Amino acid sequence: MKIGIYGCSWVAGVYPTHYNLAESIAEKCPHHTIYDYAFGGHSTSMILHLFEKFKHNHDFNIIKITSPGRLTLFNNYNFEVVRAFKTPNFNTWKDVNDYGRNVIRLNYNSMPNDVAPQYSLKTIKKLHNLYYSHTNVTLAEDEFDAIASYMISSADFVYGHKHYTEKTRILKKTEKMMPNFKSYLIDNGHHLSKEGILLEADWIIKNVIDAT
Repeated sequence: MKIGIYGCSWVAGVYPTHYNLAESIAEKCPHHTIYDYAFGGHSTSMILHLFEKFKHNHDFNIIKITSPGRLTLFNNYNFEVVRAFKTPNFNTWKDVNDYGRNVIRLNYNSMPNDVAPQYSLKTIKKLHNLYYSHTNVTLAEDEFDAIASYMISSADFVYGHKHYTEKTRILKKTEKMMPNFKSYLIDNGHHLSKEGILLEADWIIKNVIDAT
């Protein structure tokens, strides 16, 4: 079965460890081909864009949604040609550095420190300051909830990492999937350790993939 997995760093992992949930599932499921479309900092709308672009290529699609209020920008980036098989059954971004410089990812607390030539880092920093000084939290949450509702109706399985807004409590969350969730958190409680990622992969395989 061809399985597409979409998300942000809660799937792709973070520097320097990059504990990747999709890659862990591929290692545990050599009989399936896993396509990883996650990347650190992806916004909800970016996850939606990649899902819409690639969902038809797969038999099954899994989305781990991200938090509200993020912003992603890109300019004429050809997502189809920047893919590669890292192993015989694991397909992901060919060059993460190139991807990171061309797909600009902003959230409340972070922004890129290097960008492709078509952008100006000074302009991106100015945009970040302006955008988050004027962001309306309620509007951001409404947009998030609308996209989440569409994803739930369109993808095969949609879940989150933790609680985001009142309306999205119907989402399954990683924090409820495994006992002692907090004991597996690293980097001040944001992402899972390698052990946590492997437990999450086991849960997804047993309760989602093998259950189809």
